[in-house]
Amino acid sequence: MTYKLIKHEIIDFLKQPPLWILVLLPIVMSVMIIGVMSDTGQEMMLLPSWILFAQVMVGIMITAPNFIEEKEHKTLDALMISPLTLNEVIMAKGTTILLFSFLSQTLVYLLNTGFDLELLKVIPLMVAGGILFIQIGIIIGLTMNSSKTASALSSIVMITLFLIGTLYQVLPAWEDVLKFIPSVVVAENIFAIFNRKILWFELGLLLLWILICYLIIQYLVKKELNR
Repeated sequence: MTYKLIKHEIIDFLKQPPLWILVLLPIVMSVMIIGVMSDTGQEMMLLPSWILFAQVMVGIMITAPNFIEEKEHKTLDALMISPLTLNEVIMAKGTTILLFSFLSQTLVYLLNTGFDLELLKVIPLMVAGGILFIQIGIIIGLTMNSSKTASALSSIVMITLFLIGTLYQVLPAWEDVLKFIPSVVVAENIFAIFNRKILWFELGLLLLWILICYLIIQYLVKKELNR
């Protein structure tokens, strides 16, 4: 049943051109902007930021409205009547979005650098970062009851996380606070991989954020079931 739901979600996703745009937008923007700045020698600094952008854009902007739409149209209730549990529904939807998040991130990398072995080192962070921002999208989706409110909040969270994750290096006075923000944690790990390093503290923070978001989702699932 979970596999069938994932298959249904993929087919439904492919039928919605606006969702394609959210997946393709980071790819197109990264190619254009990195291409323009290639003469400055800063393109490799930009690439991790665009991988982060793909994670945040796809993970939050698709996940949260998707859940609200399901709730508004009562299809989420219908799915819960089936043999699937709410956790399995969330897993199926999250897995589908993770596939498109990973596709977007991978194409951002390949179209800007081509295939090399460095990609294999970045893949685990692509997956982990994708999971984290999808979890944030799920939390927004389970918390909000209006698609308009969810879309607005998703946009605010997405833009805020991306800007902080991109610009935190120019805000040294806030370093002790910003280093715990999810997008900064992901960005730090990606930058480290590009510099052939492993930041164990930041890696631990990333896994901790995934665990915290998982626990929040479980709390919201129980609250939804008791509603």
